Amino acid sequence: MRVCAALAAISGGLWNTAQAQTTSTGAALWSEFVGLPDTHSHIPNVAYAGYRRGETSVPEVPAVVNVMDFGAINDGTGDNTRAFRAAIDAAWYAGGGAVEIPPGTYRIEQIVLLHRDGVVLRGSGRGETILKFANALMQSIGSTGHGSQHWNWTGGLIWAGPRDLFHVRDTGRWEHVRTAAPLFNVNAGDWEAWRNQGILTSVTGSAPAGVRTVSLADPVGIQAGDVVLMTWENPADNALWREIAAHASFANWDFGQWLDNTPYLGWPVEVQSVDGNAISFVRPTRVSIQPEYNVSLRRIGPMVREVGVEHLTILMENSREEYPYNNGVGWNGLFFNRAFNSWARSIEILNGENAIHVSSSFNVTITDIDSTSDFQAKYIFTNRVMSHDVLYDNFRILNTGVLTNGINTEWLGSGNVWTRGVMQTGTFDSHRLMPFDYLRTDITMRNPAESRPGGSRAGRSIHRQAGCALERSDRRFKPSPFHERRMGATPGSIYFWSTNWD
Repeated sequence: MRVCAALAAISGGLWNTAQAQTTSTGAALWSEFVGLPDTHSHIPNVAYAGYRRGETSVPEVPAVVNVMDFGAINDGTGDNTRAFRAAIDAAWYAGGGAVEIPPGTYRIEQIVLLHRDGVVLRGSGRGETILKFANALMQSIGSTGHGSQHWNWTGGLIWAGPRDLFHVRDTGRWEHVRTAAPLFNVNAGDWEAWRNQGILTSVTGSAPAGVRTVSLADPVGIQAGDVVLMTWENPADNALWREIAAHASFANWDFGQWLDNTPYLGWPVEVQSVDGNAISFVRPTRVSIQPEYNVSLRRIGPMVREVGVEHLTILMENSREEYPYNNGVGWNGLFFNRAFNSWARSIEILNGENAIHVSSSFNVTITDIDSTSDFQAKYIFTNRVMSHDVLYDNFRILNTGVLTNGINTEWLGSGNVWTRGVMQTGTFDSHRLMPFDYLRTDITMRNPAESRPGGSRAGRSIHRQAGCALERSDRRFKPSPFHERRMGATPGSIYFWSTNWD
């Protein structure tokens, strides 16, 4: 179902804030949006969020293999890493489908790499099928090159992403390497980014935001159904960043402190049709096309498609009750990296420092998620590194330990939606690098006095960018234009992550 239903649900009370318009003005603005949803100046159209843009339900793919047939042990002992790896490969060789995981507890010492298109990990239900992870990411694949700190906002013990980050050595150990040039070289997290595998062609002319058809210098063999990476370069006068910021207060803002090392906005998109030099997309653009932006279409590089994790519990053998801020070791549940048309549904995540991370992904649905922990945690969800049109729906954050941040969005992501949630603790952590055109709605935020949310004073702020004012919860914090905690940037380098499959 399209997320426009969520927008409709809040239209009646959307404008009832201290700075709101009158009811009649709110109704008029809503009427304008309904008439021109892709080009409205104040309300973003988030109807493209989720699996296949919300135009179809998450599928029920048939089971093609059973993990027990590959030597899995479901009594909580041993190490099932190799069994899961073999089952995932077998499902892919069978043409795709679900890996059936019967009831029981499956102890796993390394990560589960879900790198095969069309493969789904399917349990028998939360509390019935339990994946019990014995080691955090620091133990299972080591450091990112950023110490343990980077695992505070990326990576997962179930890792849904391309295999290009991993290879097998003669010793049988899998090593994580950055093998292809990312879109940009921003810091120690550049391996997360969309891959820059060369410019296919440039976009010509000018067009406002919200168009689906643009002109190309040369169509270069691009066909309907292709996925390309559309990029905008920020000119020296910061015109692109000012357009995204979308407010007069940013006219003379020093964007360099945040965005100097991010020269592009990257936006992956499916091609709907090509007619001569005219190309049409399945989603409308979110920023304008101007000659000074040097808008290009690029080869997008490796991705995973149609992968899913569903109907199970992720249990981590974490016992760290509290730790210094940003010193997690990677007790992270699920990670989507460069994933497209994928999903997680009906999952319980226990004892995690972070529940679900999303980086450089689009059209992903994350639904019916419970996170519970008595230990310290940082995030429940992160939405990072130019992730677009991701839907987080029907979630419950039931943590009783310290949760320093909560629900994160950052790094030039757009069109993302969080809805129908309950937060026992945590914050709306609108972070650095200008996320925009997003929606949070129908979220109950409790935060009892003893919960201590907020990694810093700014952890309680709402990041206001173009169209970001569409937020409603039981608690509203003072807005701030930028996150006030500076994040260090270091030169990019190559990181080797090892996981032993023996």
